[in-house]
Parts: sequence; C-alpha cells; structure tokens
Amino acid sequence: MLKLISVSLLIASLAACITTESSAPNVPIGASENIAKCKEGWQLTEKGHYSRAVDWYFECIETGNLSNSTLSRTYRNIGITYRRMGEYETAIEYFDKAITLNPADIQNDYINRGNARSGLRQYDMALADYEKALEIKPNNGAAVFNRGIVYERLGRTDEAISDFKLAPELGYYSPDLVERLRFYGIKKI
Repeated sequence: MLKLISVSLLIASLAACITTESSAPNVPIGASENIAKCKEGWQLTEKGHYSRAVDWYFECIETGNLSNSTLSRTYRNIGITYRRMGEYETAIEYFDKAITLNPADIQNDYINRGNARSGLRQYDMALADYEKALEIKPNNGAAVFNRGIVYERLGRTDEAISDFKLAPELGYYSPDLVERLRFYGIKKI
C-alpha cells in the first residue's frame, strides 16, 4: 500500500511538471520543438523572398512548439525581414517582442531595433539602443559600427571615424565597414 501511495505521489508530481500550454496553440502538449519552418523562413529572408519568409515564420510559431529562446530568435528574424522590406515600424514591433522574452543574446535585438530606428531617422533612439547593447556587451563591434553609421548620418564625422576604427579592433568586419574605412582613408583593418 505504501508503494502504491509513493507511485501515486510520483505520478502527481510529474503531472504537475507537465505544462498545459504550448507557445504554439495547435501543437500537442509534450511535442518537441520543431524549427524546420523557422530555418526555411531564414533561408527565404536571405534570398530576398521576404513575404514568403514571414509566412514561414508565422507557421513556425503556430506549429513549432517553440521554446522562449527560439521564439525570441524567430521574432528577431521577423523583425530583420521587415527591416529589409523597409517596414521599420513593424520591424520595431518584433524586436520589442524579442526583447520582452529577455533572450541570452538580447544585445542583438537592441542593435537590430537601433538599425530600424535609424531607418526611420530616429537617430537619438537608435543611439540609445546601441548604448543599451554596449551596456550589456561592452565590446560589441556591431553596436559600435552601427553607432558610427548614425554618427555619420548626424554629421558627427569624428565620432563616426572613431567608431569605424574601433569596430575591427573588437572583431567586427563587414563590407560596409571596409567601404567606410576606405572612404575615410583609414588603411588599418
């Protein structure tokens, strides 16, 4: 009888640990995460098929039983896709959603939101996002480079050049950075 009570308590304890809700409403409870549609969405984003990519991301959210970490990354990728489409306000909405999930690499969401705000010419807000990213990860070359872009757009050339020089020292490289270094006559990469 004691064994039966112990087994019953064990079953009850396990049942209490099983979540009754999934992040995906049409996925059976206990189903494992499936990110295949999210990956397809990113491939479509990279190929420039933005509308189709967004459809895949939403399908992934709906059926993929995503963890919060994967959901935040999916929101980020949706934001990136909308930013590439020039739909900056919508992009910001998705970066905000990603930020609310507090992912481990949240600084990337601040950088991406800053880039969308820069696209809207909301330069002060963009700079605030880059600064927040740098508070979280002080040696983030991407945040420094993108801050330099905003400084450049604001006509703060000395600060822009300083950031363009610093970004590669922090391990950041991109064709845009190389182009800016050459434009300003900076040979060091």
